[in-house]
Amino acid sequence: MFAHLLVPLDGSALAETALPAAVALARRLSARISVLHVVEPHAAPTVHGDRHLTRAQDAEAYLDQIVEQLAAQHVQARAIVRYGSADVAWEIAATAAAVSADLTVLCTHGRGGVRGAIFGSVAQQVLQQGRTPVLLTTPSERRDFQCRRVLVPLDGSETSETALPAATAVAAACAAEIVLVSVVPTPETAPPDRAATRLMP
Repeated sequence: MFAHLLVPLDGSALAETALPAAVALARRLSARISVLHVVEPHAAPTVHGDRHLTRAQDAEAYLDQIVEQLAAQHVQARAIVRYGSADVAWEIAATAAAVSADLTVLCTHGRGGVRGAIFGSVAQQVLQQGRTPVLLTTPSERRDFQCRRVLVPLDGSETSETALPAATAVAAACAAEIVLVSVVPTPETAPPDRAATRLMP
């Protein structure tokens, strides 16, 4: 299912923490990787404490180094540089579609982990705008990737079940266990907008 992975990078060490997961999956699935950098107009000089790649030639040189590193790990990779877009999330989602990527892998870029990514970040916007499955990784100094369990929340709808093929593919590649979970609301845990349901027997 996952033969082509897209990894957006902004030049920071933080963004590169998504690479171990991408490499591990690529090797287990015999997939190839495209590393992407979006050159933003009028970008800040630094990003996450590192120099921001604001020139196309700098971005190309940086991605070429990443491609060489991936090749040394026996992973087929190529570099993609997009120019002049202020909407980085849209550019990532559009690139994933244009190159027929099966999975986008990116770091949450936040101290709050996945929760920090879910409110207003580039990662959340990629989730909203794109049709390609997205794997979010939290910032970590570990250079290996281990996946022992895949958690799949289901609410009984067909929409939620569309996550199952991706979960199955990742679990099979990693020899991981799939855990299905369904949350059943109770009168005590019902949100305020459903307060009336608390009165129902």
